[in-house]
Amino acid sequence: MSRRDALILTVALLLLAGMGVQSAMRPGPGDAEPFHRAVVAKLDTMPRQIGDWVGTDEPPTRAAEALLKPNVLIQRTFRNIETGEWATLLLVQTKDAGDMNGHYPPVCYPASGWTQEQREPIDLHVQGMTIPATEYTFELTSADGTAAMNVINFMIMPGGDILRGIDGVARAAADYTRYFHGAAQVQVVTPGDWSNAKRLPVVNELLGANLEMIRLLHSGSAPDEAPAASSPISP
Repeated sequence: MSRRDALILTVALLLLAGMGVQSAMRPGPGDAEPFHRAVVAKLDTMPRQIGDWVGTDEPPTRAAEALLKPNVLIQRTFRNIETGEWATLLLVQTKDAGDMNGHYPPVCYPASGWTQEQREPIDLHVQGMTIPATEYTFELTSADGTAAMNVINFMIMPGGDILRGIDGVARAAADYTRYFHGAAQVQVVTPGDWSNAKRLPVVNELLGANLEMIRLLHSGSAPDEAPAASSPISP
């Protein structure tokens, strides 16, 4: 073998070795498991009574579980013990960001017969945290008349941003270094005939009581780990 061929072979072997080291150091699904376990453990701390609001959990549908493959999924409807009014808090977190793509208000509510009437960006201010969200209004017409509901929705990317919509979730799902941290979604559903002056204090009360879970989901790491990224929305 000539010196030139030996040099080429040596360089090729070094490049292959470097690629192997880089691959071994690359984040993988196992790196996110402590975070996913921490989210499951945190679920038990989400309160079932918040002020005058008492919550009852509704079991997830088989279709939702099959679509989302959730790590956690909670749909808790709160009733006000003084007024009898209701508000629902929905939280879902998946281990794979791609599993969230088919489940957000413009898709799942129309699939159940609701018509989207309005869609507006909104910034929520919850205990010093600003949360970018989207506010939707849906209507359902039946023989009994027309029902309306309001849905305030946002997506949480672990170690990334809190998003108004689905686009950033799709980007994370396509990133082989991020998809296994999953994604989370929060919805607060209230009657459609409430004014924002009435609705937003209730939304803030429900979210404020669950802010520790929101922060954990946003961190992308278990409490004893370093955060996956700095939080752009932390106060």
